[in-house]
Amino acid sequence: MYKVSIIIPVYNSEKYLKYTIESIIKQSFKDWELIIVDDCSTDKSYLIAYEYSLNYKNISVYKFKQNMGAWAARNYGIKKANGEWIILMDADDISHTERLKIHSRFWDDPNILICYSDSYIINENENDLIFKNINVCNFKYKILNRNEFIKHWFFKGVTGSTVSYRTKYALNVGLYKNLRIEDAYLLYELINKYKDLNIVYIKEPLYYYRIHSGQKTSLKVKTDIATIKLYFIYLIENKLNYNEKSIVLYLIFRRLLILIYHLLGLRGNPINYFSKNKLKKYKFIGKYNDK
Repeated sequence: MYKVSIIIPVYNSEKYLKYTIESIIKQSFKDWELIIVDDCSTDKSYLIAYEYSLNYKNISVYKFKQNMGAWAARNYGIKKANGEWIILMDADDISHTERLKIHSRFWDDPNILICYSDSYIINENENDLIFKNINVCNFKYKILNRNEFIKHWFFKGVTGSTVSYRTKYALNVGLYKNLRIEDAYLLYELINKYKDLNIVYIKEPLYYYRIHSGQKTSLKVKTDIATIKLYFIYLIENKLNYNEKSIVLYLIFRRLLILIYHLLGLRGNPINYFSKNKLKKYKFIGKYNDK
């Protein structure tokens, strides 16, 4: 039994996979297992992962016979997991060397449902990173209840791969669905089912999210549409006052603008032009980071 299982779904990620795996091997916290699920890659991704599994007994590799999608690979990995907690990573991203140790500070508290952190965006050529020095005994964090988390999530954004959550709770809500933003829907289901538990926001950049030319505009459009649907679900399923409803409607309108930008193939993000004052008005943490 491990304390945490890191799940990495892989599809044609030979260019970056080595750096992703190495970022886990170099963790200062050692009570982990790494489960890599290859979603029928046509490049050398599986061979790269398999070579690591030969040298590390806590690294397991599985390969699908046909392409099933990231959500299916994630679910398969979770069902194979032996860890009390789950962390998901994309196959081209990088974790800070202290990521697991800092998360683990909260894993023994039965009142904690989810931990998540800030993240950095890196480009396709940034691989050998010099990490920010973080004191694992004195770092910035905040304990949030469900409503505080939702406000932070909807306005600032929470990158799904920065999150750790309890394995048994994810299994109880049915894991990931075949949706474009399946990580966001799983978070929503977790906080709805376990409303009395708290969420830890770690105010340190522990995850490095890669933006590269291989990411398609069509996927951004699907993400926009799925996000708008999630806002509507939240609007319908929760008893909101007038001010709360107006905030959600504002978020829907803002995401519609982003959708239009992506449909037209324009660069930039329209929210940068008018969201700054709005964020100050509602006193949310930091600058909204749309992914």
